[in-house]
Amino acid sequence: MDHSRRGFMLTAVALTPVVLGGCAASKMLNPIGGGTDALLKGLGGLGVSPMQALGGAGSLMNVAKSTLGADQFGAVSKLLPGMDGLLGQAANIPGLGALPTDMAGAASAFGKLGMKPEQVGQFGNYITDYLGKNGGGSAAKMLGGVFKP
Repeated sequence: MDHSRRGFMLTAVALTPVVLGGCAASKMLNPIGGGTDALLKGLGGLGVSPMQALGGAGSLMNVAKSTLGADQFGAVSKLLPGMDGLLGQAANIPGLGALPTDMAGAASAFGKLGMKPEQVGQFGNYITDYLGKNGGGSAAKMLGGVFKP
């Protein structure tokens, strides 16, 4: 095998995970529907990428799911149709691992997403404000208790 062909093959093998990872990432950013799309778009206003918005929101909402009772989390989910899709897509972000179940895990997840620890609080505040402005005052209050540092 000549050097140019060998170089091409090595480059193709080296780029395969990048190309496939990009395909997986674009699949994850499909519209989820309901209130979650608007929530993710708003989180983008915090200066994060769509992938970071998805991963951050999914991380915090999984903490809420793990912390709140089924009825309480169900009330939150009714205000954000598409919650299952958000959690499912966030769980498939390459390099993130399992979604966290507590706030310490959320801080770690934000780090894996390339965000700073203080952004956990910014996301938590944005999510609770969003729910409060969209008719979910009691849900916002519940989440505010969950998202305390």
